[in-house]
Amino acid sequence: EGMVQEFARIGISGDRLILAGQSAGAWASLLVARRGQVKIAGVLGTAPAFAGHHKVRLPIWQEERARQITYLSEAPHINALLFQFEGDRLEPPEHTKFLNHIPGIDRVILKGGDAIGGIPCDNAYPHATAFKDCFRKTQRERILTAIEAWLPTK
Repeated sequence: EGMVQEFARIGISGDRLILAGQSAGAWASLLVARRGQVKIAGVLGTAPAFAGHHKVRLPIWQEERARQITYLSEAPHINALLFQFEGDRLEPPEHTKFLNHIPGIDRVILKGGDAIGGIPCDNAYPHATAFKDCFRKTQRERILTAIEAWLPTK
């Protein structure tokens, strides 16, 4: 929120800003959008995650995660394009199904493995798939289409 406020201070309208994040950065961007204290055009997130690896999460972090899921789930609308990856051991896509029910969120789950869209992936760590050519080359148009839809036409 502070970054968005700083952009506004120097004259950049929030309706032209898109928050982008990977993992906890994607989750934090969703929280900023949900809170609605600053104006943004949308959220582009990859592998949204919170509270560490799901298998070793401490109870206090699990409770906070549950609280944040409830908070996000009550959002009236969030412009977001979120990518998740099958086989992500940190935050499996099946653990974030609640995102499907938030109006405005387009949640894309990409298959893990050795390739996406026929482009080799070498996907030993699916949580980091967004940093690979197989993601960039196959999802570019989808990302640009979402951005175009969120930005004002003037």
